[in-house]
Amino acid sequence: HGPDVLREDAQLPGDGRSGVHMVAGDHDGPDSGGAALGATIALAFSIPGALFGVSMTTVFAFAFALAAIMLVYTISKVRGKVSTFSLLLSGFALSSMCTALIYCIMLFNRDKMEHIIMWNMGSLSSASWERFFILLPVLVVCFILLRIYQKPLNILLTGDEVSQSLGVDTNKIRRNLIILTALLTAAAVSVSGIIGFVGLMIPHILRMIAGPNHVKLMPVCFVGGGAYLLLCDTAAKTILPGTELPVGIITALFGVPFFIYLLRRGKARGA
Repeated sequence: HGPDVLREDAQLPGDGRSGVHMVAGDHDGPDSGGAALGATIALAFSIPGALFGVSMTTVFAFAFALAAIMLVYTISKVRGKVSTFSLLLSGFALSSMCTALIYCIMLFNRDKMEHIIMWNMGSLSSASWERFFILLPVLVVCFILLRIYQKPLNILLTGDEVSQSLGVDTNKIRRNLIILTALLTAAAVSVSGIIGFVGLMIPHILRMIAGPNHVKLMPVCFVGGGAYLLLCDTAAKTILPGTELPVGIITALFGVPFFIYLLRRGKARGA
């Protein structure tokens, strides 16, 4: 889960920040929903073959995740502008549609239901160096490009009006960041399945430690998100002897209480 720091800017109640990038959501976002739908189609219909050594399940997950995020952006664009509110609503709607389609496919392909469910729970059991090196160019290029936007991201924290008065093209930055985070998220989800709440928890916690400056925060979140995921994966493998739990279960057990904490904190600030 690379684009943690970008997802962290989601506007929670009373948060006061500009809410730039929640469209590349962590758990129920359109990219995860699209990836889940793509993987479900590949698994249900046993689509054969591979692309550059990558299974069609991964290929379909990656392609559908990108398609979903681009569709959400297109739907949300009104008169050349994209608001955070419209991104959230359209992302939620598309994610719900993907979920409904997944359930329909599962009902008509009951023999593949277990494989589909396990993929959607998220796991690192299928991770390999081969897949890592295939995805590495995407990760490196996106990370380098994201570093270019560190200072504009700091300016965006002051709000759209102030940012525009300082010469920052907020719509262009949002569009470019959505594309980059979509690529990163699609790459991660296509390999591991849906592992939720990493991009919600880690950036919020590390922001408290490292501060809001994206020059420091962005690389710290990349490393911190990966380290947290490894800890959760280790816990998933060792909690029940002889049984490996999907790592998505572990991250959800920690992530849901943290999400509730953020909501309550936001309400307290808004009171």
